[in-house]
Amino acid sequence: MEIICRNVLRLKSGATFSDLLSMTEDESLKYVDMIEICVPESYAVTEKKLSSINSDKCFGCLNCIDNREIEHINSQFVPSVNEKDSLLLSSIVRKYFCGVYPKTESPANKLSIHSSKDETRISNPMAALYLWRMSANPLRTFFCSSPSWELSLPTTDPLDQREGHIDVTVISHSTRTICVLEGKATLESLLRDIMRNQWNRYYESLKKTAEEFGFNLLFFYSIGGNELGLYPDVEGIPHHSRRKEFYDFMKEDGKRFISLEALRQLRARQISVDLGWNWEKWLWKLYNIEGFVGVLSGGIVMKNDSRFELKAAPWI
Repeated sequence: MEIICRNVLRLKSGATFSDLLSMTEDESLKYVDMIEICVPESYAVTEKKLSSINSDKCFGCLNCIDNREIEHINSQFVPSVNEKDSLLLSSIVRKYFCGVYPKTESPANKLSIHSSKDETRISNPMAALYLWRMSANPLRTFFCSSPSWELSLPTTDPLDQREGHIDVTVISHSTRTICVLEGKATLESLLRDIMRNQWNRYYESLKKTAEEFGFNLLFFYSIGGNELGLYPDVEGIPHHSRRKEFYDFMKEDGKRFISLEALRQLRARQISVDLGWNWEKWLWKLYNIEGFVGVLSGGIVMKNDSRFELKAAPWI
């Protein structure tokens, strides 16, 4: 069990994306800071043992849990040391990423409700911690994240030359891969943001800089809250009033997204049935598949001509 992350990079005020990539691993170690792993503003864990988890405060993110440390959870994915009235984690995780909308008797919505409150203080650092925990080598993986460690970025948009600000940057030295997230607390907060098209403002600058330093680049919108509206309009998925608006936005310019719930389910899978899963391998593989759009807990969103489809993930 881990309760502290010591791989947060705290760079000088105004540090840029280039400043981060120019650092070697040895230099990164000079700027590391620490944060609590427990879901931001949860305060559910006080010491490094399972019995210390306060189930009332825990949101079931599973980031504090080590591989094969637990076998059971409750309906909100809170670790359980009591098998009575609990669920077998290895059985539950096999219901996700199968190319169908995941339906459960008791929705695990405690985490989505909490993450929807604030992208800067809650959902962004949570997403960064997920990627750090699910990296090929966490000891050689570092990150910067809001609220205190955003990076600056010169943009290439001639119509909007304001400096960009990157919400989450995760750098994997061992694989020379970097993942940048533009965080949104919910689907609704994304759609009401008049400046939501950070993809067009940031992508070319991010890609150019990453290539200059010999890094592979992944860039996603990371979206917290309830993920129902993020599913494509296919049979078997409940209606959502803003789904069409979301996909009208996503269909242009090769945009990509990942839901916070998908990250939670990937973490659940990693600690129980697929210990070798890492984002550098699988997200990079998806990123290079023609038509790939997004990752949800129910599967992979693909664009086929003008239609969006939900497919089983390749790691199933």
